[in-house]
Amino acid sequence: MSTMKILFLAAIFSLLGISKLTSQTFFDDVIGKTWVGKGTIMKTPTEFKINWSKTLDNQFLRLDFQNQMNTKNEKVIFSATAFYKVKCDSIISGTWFDSQGNMYTLTGEFSNKKLTVNWGTLEKQVGKTVYEINIKGKIEVNDYVINNGKEVHFGEATYK
Repeated sequence: MSTMKILFLAAIFSLLGISKLTSQTFFDDVIGKTWVGKGTIMKTPTEFKINWSKTLDNQFLRLDFQNQMNTKNEKVIFSATAFYKVKCDSIISGTWFDSQGNMYTLTGEFSNKKLTVNWGTLEKQVGKTVYEINIKGKIEVNDYVINNGKEVHFGEATYK
């Protein structure tokens, strides 16, 4: 393709407001909004908040997470922050830090409407979290821990 044709096509895309030729990703849909959710952790009703943002000159994605459970005796609040690096078109890696003092390695894959994150350390705990944007634009999240080689579902939430 000649240079003139490339410049012409770039100008057309620019005029149409198409800034990139790649498809929309999960992150494009979730960044910049505080998502509030309801669900359960180990069958206990729980309220959630997540916020995705770009940070450090757009080199990383940041997830701020909080959940609140009301038990019979107290209100339990759990907080975490994770940093993700997009390694290529659909692969991420990162680190999770939480209010219980845990620090977990993160690896995963994403597409236009789904993010799957494998987390943990063999010494402590290993699991998986799946985020999926449904047809109504809500984020559905399912959490699993690996126990004796099997995935055990322990949490779920829907955010809007």
